[in-house]
Amino acid sequence: MTGAIPKELGNLAELEIINMEGNYLSGSIPPELGNLRNLKKLNLSNNYLTGNIPAELASLTNLNLQVVLLNNNGLSGPIPDEMGTTSESYYVSLEGNPLVGETR
Repeated sequence: MTGAIPKELGNLAELEIINMEGNYLSGSIPPELGNLRNLKKLNLSNNYLTGNIPAELASLTNLNLQVVLLNNNGLSGPIPDEMGTTSESYYVSLEGNPLVGETR
């Protein structure tokens, strides 16, 4: 797959898994993915994504989201505070991006 992640994915309310690892996706992560309240696993690793991690997406770690794989992209900026405020355990992989900050 090439190009941008369609923001319309955020309309698929029952979606539980997004696995787009190892494609040629570019552009930013659409904040509309934060609408996916049933999302359990997000794997966008090994692409060419840029920009910040949307806070809307990071806030899903307080709901059902258990695995977030965003490693080996070109994501930059701060790691959203929302990624570290969950009381549930989840796995997040952000290595290989020029991000600032840390997860808690």
